[in-house]
Amino acid sequence: MINKKFLYGVGIGVLGCNIYPLIKDKLRPVAVKMVEGAIAAGSTTKSFIEEVNREAIEQRQHRYKKRAEDFENESLNNNMEVSENIELLKKQIEELQARVNKV
Repeated sequence: MINKKFLYGVGIGVLGCNIYPLIKDKLRPVAVKMVEGAIAAGSTTKSFIEEVNREAIEQRQHRYKKRAEDFENESLNNNMEVSENIELLKKQIEELQARVNKV
């Protein structure tokens, strides 16, 4: 049994030594293409992630800008309402003072 395994190992070694030079020339271009494909896939993935990141930043900036504008508009509207209320109250006070002065 041990002799069989040893002979199988020697046979595979001899076969490998005879076939390796034939396969080497054909496997190298395949291996090079595989490595180039992996590098290209990595580059594509990196550019995709950078694009997604850039778009996310742009969307965040757009949302922030919109919220800031909304807040500014809301503050402006509130200030205008308060100013109108103050003017109305001033008129009412003046009317009350006029009534008090008549009495």
